[in-house]
Amino acid sequence: MSPSLKPLLPPSGSLSEEDEACLQAMLFSSAHVVPMVLNAATQLGLFDIINRAGPKAQLLPSQIASELETAVDCTDDDVASRLDRMLRLLASHSLLTCSVKTLEDGRVERRYGLAPSSRFFVKAESEEPSLASLVALHSHPAPQQAWFHFKDAVLEGGNQFKKVHGMSIFEYMDNDPAFNTIFNSSMVAISNLMMKRILEIYDGFEGLSSLVDVAGGTGKCLSMITSKYPSIKGINFDLPHVIKEAPSYPGIEHVGGSMFSSNIPKADAIMIKDALHNWTDEDCVKILKNCYDTLPSKGKLILIYHLLLEEPDTSISSMYASRLDNTMMMQPNGKERTESEFRALSEAAGFSNWVGRSGERRIHRLRLSVTAPQLLSVALVSIAPGYPEPITPRHNHHLTLSSAPPLPPTPLLRPSIATVVAASLTPPPRRLISFPAGLSGIWFDREPKARERHGWVEISGLTPTQASCALTWFRRGSGELELERKRRAHGSRAWVHPNWWLTALGLGS
Repeated sequence: MSPSLKPLLPPSGSLSEEDEACLQAMLFSSAHVVPMVLNAATQLGLFDIINRAGPKAQLLPSQIASELETAVDCTDDDVASRLDRMLRLLASHSLLTCSVKTLEDGRVERRYGLAPSSRFFVKAESEEPSLASLVALHSHPAPQQAWFHFKDAVLEGGNQFKKVHGMSIFEYMDNDPAFNTIFNSSMVAISNLMMKRILEIYDGFEGLSSLVDVAGGTGKCLSMITSKYPSIKGINFDLPHVIKEAPSYPGIEHVGGSMFSSNIPKADAIMIKDALHNWTDEDCVKILKNCYDTLPSKGKLILIYHLLLEEPDTSISSMYASRLDNTMMMQPNGKERTESEFRALSEAAGFSNWVGRSGERRIHRLRLSVTAPQLLSVALVSIAPGYPEPITPRHNHHLTLSSAPPLPPTPLLRPSIATVVAASLTPPPRRLISFPAGLSGIWFDREPKARERHGWVEISGLTPTQASCALTWFRRGSGELELERKRRAHGSRAWVHPNWWLTALGLGS
């Protein structure tokens, strides 16, 4: 009788902190495996095969293998077995769903389906551009070769891509049509996803008769804007080798040129979408100065960019922005920036009026009805418009309706447009509460003998996303929680997308 085999490590979820830290370090050391497998999956069209089977379909590896479009005989069980190993990895990173079934003969059968994130890698039969092109861009040998010398980029600075290849990435695209196509396709995909969201929540294009998209690529973003605002004359401005691949769009003129020259076309407004991260601070000031000189006295410059936080955290958007920041250091010798850094560049170029525009015009009012002596759970009720995504509360203070101190300040708190405008009890409380600079705590006063006391707190100035986030921050108990919608414009800065900020720069008079 063979001895029983015992695992060296305890089941998942019961690891010691040291073991978990060790495994985490090992995962980081092999982090290159996931993008390589993901790139192969997009090349093989695995996501498309599953997608064609239906919205909630889950397929066996052998079924997926039989649909592969390749000259290799994929009916071989070995192909399905190797494919299963790929799919298992993607499922372990939440890129696929997986259901497991044990058959009568003891064999284990795994079926794989699309997860929410994997739908962005579907290429065929998709109306929206696929992020598969972005995977292909990052996996291309040209940027990969430059990454091998990233240490030199840190120690020496400069354009590491140019040091490795003898030319900048933009010159490389001009000499390699295939790479140029991959790059442009990936930019179109990103722009389409980003612009679709911005057009839903930003109305700063209203009233414009003309708009120049500087470094607009093939014009996809501009075409989405002019489709919603057909009265706008769009001018797509980019390098000649980019413009020559641009398709024709109604109401859009493609103009070749350089944003470092003084020939940026004139218009009511200029838009620069995620292009300044390619350049140094000095270059950015030159670009912004050219925009300033081109704009009319009442014109505006609209910047759309990834936002770096002053304090890094583990949110997905923060991690993505930091990855881009390091990518920009390696390839074009650029950088992602914080809001204060963008403000400084803009002022250096002559812009005197930095106007934060709210990402969402629909303002919500949140009313919380409580009945004493129920517990009111207050957790970081600092609805932070400058924060790139909803904050995960680190403190969860359960306060009774008797006097209680405000929540202690934490590094996560950011200035907020949310303000407690009224707090009332029957009979009235001894204090009204107002936090104009941000909300850090809510508390009530009540008479010690009061048994049935009703009160409410109203927080105004919430965007829909902030309000929905706040809803999860209150425990209802036996009270009522109601959300009142209210349309109102305001000028407070707010985030418009988990990854993107949009800020309008207005020229001073």
